[in-house]
Amino acid sequence: MGSATIFDADIIKKVMGYTYMTDTFMNKAFNKPVAEHILSVILERKLTVLSVETQHDVGNLFGRGCRFDVWAVDDNGVRYNIEVQNANEGADPKRARYNVERADSEVIAKSTDYKDFPELYVIMITKEDVLQKGLPIYHVERYIKETMTPFGDAEHVISVNGSAKDANTPLGQLMRDMQEPDASKIGCPELASRMVEIKHGEEIDSMCQELQEERLKGIEETQLKNVKSLIKKGFTMDWICDALGISEADRDKIQKQLDK
Repeated sequence: MGSATIFDADIIKKVMGYTYMTDTFMNKAFNKPVAEHILSVILERKLTVLSVETQHDVGNLFGRGCRFDVWAVDDNGVRYNIEVQNANEGADPKRARYNVERADSEVIAKSTDYKDFPELYVIMITKEDVLQKGLPIYHVERYIKETMTPFGDAEHVISVNGSAKDANTPLGQLMRDMQEPDASKIGCPELASRMVEIKHGEEIDSMCQELQEERLKGIEETQLKNVKSLIKKGFTMDWICDALGISEADRDKIQKQLDK
């Protein structure tokens, strides 16, 4: 491992267990080769990604924005919003509608004519089969009801079932790869090499640091909650700090939070 900083063994173990379905790892791992492979498998065609950005901030016409997991553009100007969801709560069909609207708002801001609107794909990769029809992938399109012909608005929503991991299909193998923490067991060379580059290079330090800060924040929040509870019961701050082993430095931080 390339880390020069000393972290607790449990933090390193947790980070080494990250996969492409883990937000922290995904934010670092998605580069052009990774995005190209994932999109090519899902769309069943080769394409060239010109740009890819993780945690892409998007505003809208009403001032309220959102953040896309992955935002990519190919050499034909097609836009792709890729969302990775481990929990079903964040994969509601209306979330796709929300993302389409946000993506459109960015396009509208940069286009002068609706005829210039680019093709858009919103791709939701979920750990479970959120649509519950037993299919590995769902293509959602607008059709004219009376004729069952495509509406032609150049917007596409795709839901990928991450629990469908048939290694005999390219999509099933991709789902296996995206949920595998061991690079030596990943079939796609692009995904495997990128995982090795991150987990055994300098970038692992920042992931360990992020996890450590999250844990410290959680400890601080729990400590503050306990202090508030004891104060309500009539205990003095001096007694609380002695009982909970709170240092002078931490006491000052807690007091600032209490004074807000």
